[in-house]
Amino acid sequence: MRESVLKHLLTAGSVLPGILLLTSCSSTPPATGDQAEKIAMCKQQLPAARRIHTESVSMGCAASLAFNKMIGSNNPTPLLCFAGGTSGYLLGESIAERKCSYLTLEQQLDGEIAHAQKMNSGFQIVFAQQAKDLARYQAQAAALADSKAEDAARRTQLEQLNHGLQNQLDQDSRLLQQTRDEFRFKQETLETTRSLQQQDKSDKLLTEIRALQTGIKSLQANNQKLLQVKDNLTL
Repeated sequence: MRESVLKHLLTAGSVLPGILLLTSCSSTPPATGDQAEKIAMCKQQLPAARRIHTESVSMGCAASLAFNKMIGSNNPTPLLCFAGGTSGYLLGESIAERKCSYLTLEQQLDGEIAHAQKMNSGFQIVFAQQAKDLARYQAQAAALADSKAEDAARRTQLEQLNHGLQNQLDQDSRLLQQTRDEFRFKQETLETTRSLQQQDKSDKLLTEIRALQTGIKSLQANNQKLLQVKDNLTL
């Protein structure tokens, strides 16, 4: 059933809420009134730099819609757009925001296992979107390379495509860095919670950490492919 739902989303051009996978990732018990107030205050006091940077929708979706409008296409390739952008979709709350919610080491261990599981589940859709973005940018670059438009018009289109590619690269690089930060924090959590002597949970977290490492390698490879498209543009 899950596979059929994912297939439908990837072909239907859906908009997915950025919190779809991660709204229930925490397994911590409900906080008391005083605890909830302290947690909320802690999150409110975090500087913007320590929160997940989100967009209204994923950059590839917005850039592709703009490009299709520019060239007069009425039949754009189906898009998978993430409300909150891919960072909001894949990561949910930032490390600092989650730290505010952890009252004990056990809560941190449980929370990071759940968060890592949701991240690793979310990679499938993020990678599918990145593959669509790459194919779309490659097609756009090829179309402009063969364009018969006047030099001025063609240059304008190339500059707009180059700008869209740079924005996409910036977003994907930010996602990669945030994922690396998550990888390091989960390694740190694994070490600091060994004193709990809960080997089963430690093993679960280690399994998820290894899966995250694989995801990071895929993100790096996808970023490099997109960078190659940008580098091959002739402005």
